[in-house]
Amino acid sequence: MAPVDLTQLSSNWRKLQAKLREEQAVERVTTNGVKRQQPEGPSKGPAKKRRLESGVSSKIKADTMGNGVENAFRQRSKSQPAKRNKTDHENTRPSTSHEPSHPSLDAQTNEGVSPTAIAGRYIALDCEMVGFGPTPTQDSQLARISIVNFHGAQVYDSYVLPQMPVTDYRTPISGIRPHHLRRGYARSFEEVQRDVQTFLEGRVLVGHALNNDLAMLLLNHPRKDIRDTSRHLPFRERNNGGTPSLKKLANDILGIEIHTGEHSSIEDARVTMLLFRKEKDSFEVEHAKRFGLHKMNAAVRQAEEKGVKNGNSKKSGKKKRRK
Repeated sequence: MAPVDLTQLSSNWRKLQAKLREEQAVERVTTNGVKRQQPEGPSKGPAKKRRLESGVSSKIKADTMGNGVENAFRQRSKSQPAKRNKTDHENTRPSTSHEPSHPSLDAQTNEGVSPTAIAGRYIALDCEMVGFGPTPTQDSQLARISIVNFHGAQVYDSYVLPQMPVTDYRTPISGIRPHHLRRGYARSFEEVQRDVQTFLEGRVLVGHALNNDLAMLLLNHPRKDIRDTSRHLPFRERNNGGTPSLKKLANDILGIEIHTGEHSSIEDARVTMLLFRKEKDSFEVEHAKRFGLHKMNAAVRQAEEKGVKNGNSKKSGKKKRRK
């Protein structure tokens, strides 16, 4: 696959690139125990490493996602370099001298569990549906599911064998065609459900309107471990309190055009993760308000106040009886 011609990117994407460059954090590297600031511009490391990085950046598959989202993750991965300590659950894979500084984001369609990318603490999930029965615009079943990690690398992708005969593939939106759901290519619902359940355990799940996706998978996930871009209050305020579409959020916040044609669950998962990464601090503040320790403290204070009031009323009653 030939490398992407940056001159073909939209003016909106070029503006986003300039904005992301301004936000790039200064990466500190340790050499001989002394910390120094890494210079801007091309890497001056070993030639072999530079060739590997060049090869990674040139591999982009347009059939699985848009160039804008792919490059947005590459820019933000550089601006937020993975930490090198062992406790960093967001790190995609261990860093070695012969590996690129961030993982390849190239998607392998229907790959199943990725043999290279590591899920980490945060994962983003998105599904594509098809219709069944006499009212296929209303009745949906799972047709594809994709999962990416904190850095946007694909960790899981699979088409799903339909449990009911498909009466509407919804191709203009879903991108699903009959040959995607053929036996021997798509995986059974039970297998996919087990795989996804394994990924969910102990992780923070990011997505857009996740209730719909989890319902299709017949799975649950603790609310405290969910970060839903459709329910995030600062995002809803941009839509006058209503539920914003992922397309609107991508355009307004990231400056990226998506859903101009057939949808891709890989692209949508990456967009939701990129939105979360950009507003991670505000997500965690909102999460703390809902599930933080202050709620427990408030409950304790309420109980104490109630006890004090009850105690005061008893004392006052005793005093009256003495009179």
